[in-house]
Amino acid sequence: MPPGNGVHEQRVNLPGLVPVVQAREPLTGCPPTRDGAGLARDGDRSSRNVVSTSCRSNLKPHLAAVMAPDPTQRSVRLVAETAIRMSLALVRSRRPAAWAFVDPLLSDRDVAVDCLADAFRRDASGALPEFIAYFDQHDWRSWEEEQVFTAFRQFVFRKTLDGVYRMHGERDPQLARLIRNLKLTIAESAEVVLYKKGQVAWIRTSEAPVENALEPIPLELFERRVCVCEGDTAPDLLACTVRVLRHQTLFAPSVPLTGLAIALRNALARTRPVSGEAQEPTAYSNLSADWVRDVIRAVSSRMWPSYQGKVSRPVYEAYQEAAFLVVVRGYCHSAAVASTLHLTAKEYRERHRNTFEYVLRQFRRRLRAEYLADLSAERAG
Repeated sequence: MPPGNGVHEQRVNLPGLVPVVQAREPLTGCPPTRDGAGLARDGDRSSRNVVSTSCRSNLKPHLAAVMAPDPTQRSVRLVAETAIRMSLALVRSRRPAAWAFVDPLLSDRDVAVDCLADAFRRDASGALPEFIAYFDQHDWRSWEEEQVFTAFRQFVFRKTLDGVYRMHGERDPQLARLIRNLKLTIAESAEVVLYKKGQVAWIRTSEAPVENALEPIPLELFERRVCVCEGDTAPDLLACTVRVLRHQTLFAPSVPLTGLAIALRNALARTRPVSGEAQEPTAYSNLSADWVRDVIRAVSSRMWPSYQGKVSRPVYEAYQEAAFLVVVRGYCHSAAVASTLHLTAKEYRERHRNTFEYVLRQFRRRLRAEYLADLSAERAG
């Protein structure tokens, strides 16, 4: 960009790359968005809006130049700047909550640049192998501009996700142990396959093709669907993972290994009482067992019509007793149901876990309400 045009530049150095120029105003053909730098300030704004329409219309020829054996510096600069905008939007939207583990000393832009650095690394001939490996599996040159832009955004988001999970693994020894245990379990399993996509380890179901036109299942969706129990071992967690991957058809049955470990750990954390509920089991254990049974029996009677025909009456009554064991005696969920229905832990997970955990949540909610009502009445008296 020639000097004297009123545009100030800031040079960003990515390891192994040509210097990337970050302009206070975007390059020609990419007018600034409302903050003047082509970046949305509100973190939940989609990258579809962060990168302007004119940038999309100019992306395809620059991407073709980047895929050439000797890409031009101007094309690399434009593509890198567009990718950083997209990645930064994703980081800003997820970092406050889902990615709170990222080093607070790193700015959002630092995270985005670090995640994308490997994508722009040149090989010995000067080409960009990460771009070539990703786009050459598609007939992208025959696509419309919007299709190319969508594929480019998916490439950037995948690199950002992989980079963030790599950062997490480097800072979190506990996560590294979980990943190691999952790898050992996968090596002995015939249901999943561990493979490399670029430099990132992924798993897929054994029957799934290596190349799949569908996008991988989003980790947020996976985390919402997976059902785990406190005390589950690596084989248990892998079985839960396989169940989620197989019982859906909208996405490819594959997931990055580090992202899987984070999602499973988050799901396990939700099975433990939060800090505000830590004293609840102790409080209930100080109360009459008959009082707890009466509350559970009342809730069961109210809920039974909605379960009639779905589970048998003896099984439903076994759920009541199992809930009592969990709340008062401190049993884990699988052990409580297994003891009342004489099941194995595997049979519990496959046939009873979803129903029992929902019923148990209803019992806990009512127990809490009754307990607080009694406590308030006692203090008022």
